[in-house]
Amino acid sequence: MRTCALLLLFAVLPAVAADSLTGTWSGTMTLSVTGAPGDPDGQPAEVPAVLVLRQEGSTLTGSLAPAGRDPVPIEHGAVADKITFEINQGGTVKFSGTLSGGALRIQFEGTVQGGGEEHTLKGSLDLKRKE
Repeated sequence: MRTCALLLLFAVLPAVAADSLTGTWSGTMTLSVTGAPGDPDGQPAEVPAVLVLRQEGSTLTGSLAPAGRDPVPIEHGAVADKITFEINQGGTVKFSGTLSGGALRIQFEGTVQGGGEEHTLKGSLDLKRKE
């Protein structure tokens, strides 16, 4: 009987793990942009953000929408030891993080174009699944 219960548990676990990131996540994006007009030192700012994810096996797709902005599709999304993806819009920003205790904690860094100049963007996302 115990063997049957363990086999059933192991049969169900991959299906649960495969969909564990699928959904809408909301919370805070903390970011700084070095060299931004009006803020050349890159002082951190916090804004609300929504991340919509769909996980199929180890592939991750979806979009990220900081407050007041249209959603931007994520690219090269993957789930392994860490959650990774990129956003490419006037530069490349790379995201890497983990799911822990029901919260996504993701760090990001990259370059963006603005005002004819390239700027360095760094920050983090602290998100929880929307009910």
